[in-house]
Amino acid sequence: MAEPGTLERLALMLGSALGGLGDEFAEDPLAVLTDLGLWIPPGLVSPALRSAIGSCAASAQELPGLVVELAEAIEADAGAVELAAKAGPLVVELAGVIGAFDPIAHEVGALDLDVPAGALQQFVGELPRRLLDRVVSRHLIDNQRILSGVLTGLGVLGTTVVNAGSTDPALPETTVRFVDFARIGEFFSSPETAFGSLFGWGTPQFDGPALIDLLYELLTFLGLPVAWGVDPGPPERPFIEFFLAALIPTGPSVTPPGLDMIAKTGLADGIDLVVPVGGGFAIGLSAAGGVEASTGIRIQPPADVSVIPPQGTVQGTLAAGLDKVPGPDRDKVVLLGVAGGTELSAKRIRIRLTTSFAWDVAAGRAAGDFGLEGAVEGGRLVISLAGADGFVSGVMSGFALAADFDLGFGWRAGSGVFFTGSGGLDVQIPTHVQLGPIEIDSLTVRAGIEPAGFPIGLMATIKAALGPLRAVVENIGAEALLGLPADGDGNLGPFDLEFRFKPPTGVGLSLDVGVVKGGGYLSVDAARGEYAGALEFVIADFLAVSAVGLITTRNPDGSPGFSLLIVITAEFPGGVQLGFGFVLLGVGGLLGIDRTMNLRALMEGVRTGAVERVMFPRDVVANAPRILSDLRAFFPAKRDTFLVGPMVKIGWGTPALITASVGVIIEIPGNIAIVGVLKVTLPTPDEPLIRLQVNFAGAIEFDRKRLYFFASLFDSRILFLTITGEMGLLVAWGDEPDFVVSVGGFHPSFEPPPLPFPVPRRIMVSILDEDWGRIRITNYFAVTSNTAQFGAAAELYFKFSAISIQGHIGFDALFRFSPFYFIVEISASVSLKVFGVGVFGIHLQFELEGTSPWRARGQGSISFFFFDVSADFDETWGEAKHTELDPVNVLPLLKAELEKPESWRALSPGTHLFVSLRDLPDSGPGALVLHPAGALEVRQRAVPLDIGIAKVGGNRAGDATRFTLSVQGTALRRSADVTEPFAMAQFLELDDAERLSRPSFERQHAGIELVPTGAGAQSARMVQRAVRFEEVVIDDQFRRRQRRFRPIAGGLFGHLVAGASITAAPVSAAAARQLDPHQDGVAIAGAGFVVASTVDNRPTTLVFGSESAAREWLNGRIADNPNQAGMIHVIPAYEAAII
Repeated sequence: MAEPGTLERLALMLGSALGGLGDEFAEDPLAVLTDLGLWIPPGLVSPALRSAIGSCAASAQELPGLVVELAEAIEADAGAVELAAKAGPLVVELAGVIGAFDPIAHEVGALDLDVPAGALQQFVGELPRRLLDRVVSRHLIDNQRILSGVLTGLGVLGTTVVNAGSTDPALPETTVRFVDFARIGEFFSSPETAFGSLFGWGTPQFDGPALIDLLYELLTFLGLPVAWGVDPGPPERPFIEFFLAALIPTGPSVTPPGLDMIAKTGLADGIDLVVPVGGGFAIGLSAAGGVEASTGIRIQPPADVSVIPPQGTVQGTLAAGLDKVPGPDRDKVVLLGVAGGTELSAKRIRIRLTTSFAWDVAAGRAAGDFGLEGAVEGGRLVISLAGADGFVSGVMSGFALAADFDLGFGWRAGSGVFFTGSGGLDVQIPTHVQLGPIEIDSLTVRAGIEPAGFPIGLMATIKAALGPLRAVVENIGAEALLGLPADGDGNLGPFDLEFRFKPPTGVGLSLDVGVVKGGGYLSVDAARGEYAGALEFVIADFLAVSAVGLITTRNPDGSPGFSLLIVITAEFPGGVQLGFGFVLLGVGGLLGIDRTMNLRALMEGVRTGAVERVMFPRDVVANAPRILSDLRAFFPAKRDTFLVGPMVKIGWGTPALITASVGVIIEIPGNIAIVGVLKVTLPTPDEPLIRLQVNFAGAIEFDRKRLYFFASLFDSRILFLTITGEMGLLVAWGDEPDFVVSVGGFHPSFEPPPLPFPVPRRIMVSILDEDWGRIRITNYFAVTSNTAQFGAAAELYFKFSAISIQGHIGFDALFRFSPFYFIVEISASVSLKVFGVGVFGIHLQFELEGTSPWRARGQGSISFFFFDVSADFDETWGEAKHTELDPVNVLPLLKAELEKPESWRALSPGTHLFVSLRDLPDSGPGALVLHPAGALEVRQRAVPLDIGIAKVGGNRAGDATRFTLSVQGTALRRSADVTEPFAMAQFLELDDAERLSRPSFERQHAGIELVPTGAGAQSARMVQRAVRFEEVVIDDQFRRRQRRFRPIAGGLFGHLVAGASITAAPVSAAAARQLDPHQDGVAIAGAGFVVASTVDNRPTTLVFGSESAAREWLNGRIADNPNQAGMIHVIPAYEAAII
């Protein structure tokens, strides 16, 4: 069957829609007008109106026959010429019918009707549109139920009430249908706005029942089993149920209002279904992560999703939507085209409502958002030369004017509409026109999509050869932008056409003069205001120079600006000898103006290999797009920030067996980073038995007071054994001190602190890695301030035809050094399967503790086909031995710490010194001079004060477990406590769970601050005034009386001036700020802890500064009253119930 073109399909649809209008006009034309909102008494109908209606009806009655003729021609596989011949008369007749609507409206306006002139004029102006909307919407609903349901959901099809509340019989209140195709553009440009205008989404007036009714109609149109009902409430709420879920508007207590959904059927992980529903449509459904039945899903504005499973946790993605697929005996969906000629088609058009969600441990539910995604798959534009004259056909012979493309589009709350894939269509026509040394290589016709409209361009690629120099300029030409003005007033009616110059997208140069060879490429992105380029050349096989640069003429916020980034390297293929076997292989540097470092991206680049690509890159012209993309991610634009980065490449041996490429990047102002690549190849680089290659990056962040380092193995092996893995180091010394070193990751139960680099992957050695077999070993080692962790695992898998064997053994260990103790979680299994069904298996999982005594407890099982036999065990053996280290006396350690001169500091008051201080003559070493208004600080870092301790490091405390600093005498008094971060696992007995969960460092008292007795009260500014006032009483009935000046009480004075004009004056406000030592501002309070009831988290104490202090108070409370054990616990202050 021939594929009808766009014109033929539109003609068939309009012909069928308007064909019935002739019968309606012939039977009762006034009834049609009444349905549209105007009742005309039969006696007032003029002959001219009857003639206009009769002419329209006669033309409409000709349409069914013409529709049949065109349909028969399509069924008979008629050619394009015959189809055009059949469609032509139908199109002419359609134009006649639609054109007859205007004379009808004109004659209605000429009638002498007893209706307000304004109402009649409005009806006359809207009558042609109402007539066309009436017949088109009726045709779609009757013949294209699925399409009409989709259009109704988009707001394209709908109903509206005219003459609302009218009591005039000539203007009856009625409901008319409308068709508004402009809603499609609004929906794709701003779905949230379109959805909000339709249903009030995102407002307190959200019309949930209307949305439920619409979804019921849509699912009914799709032919799906769906039930509609009403929840009695209160308040009453409609709901729908279908085979997947039940959907209902949220209750009145939910803000903002949205929708609640209950999954009636579970969706397995990885499901991807496409179910045809007829009419060339199909329903698509997919899930990643799986969703159980009875899972609750709440959808709220703007696009928030909460998922609560009936048990356990859940995370993943869900997608459901509609596909437009080719109909029967069709292999494509024609979007636009001429039968047998030029056309725009696709294999499938897909629309999906998608949601992705991740489990939120604190909230106890999964949270995410939803959006819309769509795609035009297998798109193809064909430009036919059928009908072209002989000259054009001859010139264009052999050129395939066809372009394939895939276009993706979507919408996400906050980021708006986006496009992916090949959203533009390029048709390149080879020309090879030679004009002396210049050649026009090709012409390109381009059509694309932009927010401002649809650009259509004509561009040329030009080559030039001037001796040893060759140049190419890509895609220079002109472009026309076809836009759709919001007000519909363009220079071409509803359209706006603008011509503009199209700058080249790239300029390339190459040079070959024997001694010097090389080339370069410059890319121009006018839309982003960016120039990017790459250059490389070799001089006499001695020096290889390469450069990559970026120039941006816009700031990140889109405003005009300038930023520069350039990387230049020079390599010496033979190397420059430095002595002791070392050779200099290359030097280079990085310079950035108005550029900063994205340290997180740098750390990610270690894992992805992007660091290697920017460190002395190879073949920069060919790899320029990837290198430039990495540079954009590593060094984004930022005003008033500069980068300087020297680089060096050094090797050892001849040829180099070990090479190290290192770069130090300095951010001004800011941080320092080191990046590099280390390679070891033994015994020779050409045939290595050992090859170790490591990408690494590190940084010192001065503002956050931390240092870290991250490294990743890549493409490494020993003999035939592949090795992969990563390591990381973090040392933080600021307000959030921390220490972490990890080689291969962490214990599975350990929750690492926030790391500035990715969590390291396991160190893995692959002995065998094939489809039919796999043997590999993994391990890790980690040390934190609280824990020492170690683990390893081995995995085996073999498959022969339908038989498979797989097994594993692994352990995860935690260590404590005094008294020495460890706990190891061990698991092992081996199984035999045939056709995927388990035949035999052994499973073992247990914990081993030791060493005095040893204890093993766990479970083992044996399975045979469908039978399992398992047994629990708990065995203890060995003697309890004393494994503790000797106790240590803590007081001498504290005394030695306090005797250090750096533990004592004289603090100046900071402002209003009035005097300068100098060292006292003949004073001993470490003598301090204290300002009369200053303070004396005593600080030590040996042990935490004012809290009970059990040990110091691995040794138990031998002399005392609690230490406090106090003041003797009256000359000085204690004004404040001094705190320092301590690793409390070094001072307290913590079980394994606490070691894994407690923070690495906690701030504890470490000293005191002393001030002279009677001092310490300070103010930024103090003013002493004596205020007197004069009282005058003005009264016309009595004699004016005047009192002498006298003092006034402070409270009364404040009350009188509180609302006076002088109080609100800027001068007074400035004076008040000077008297207030505290500036206005918002600060984040430090983490606090409380002891609270386990029933309702109601706090029983004030806030403690650290978890250890709170737990010490808790332990003391339980020691005094054992009945409170289990009734109170320690929680962060922000989790406590508000009293």
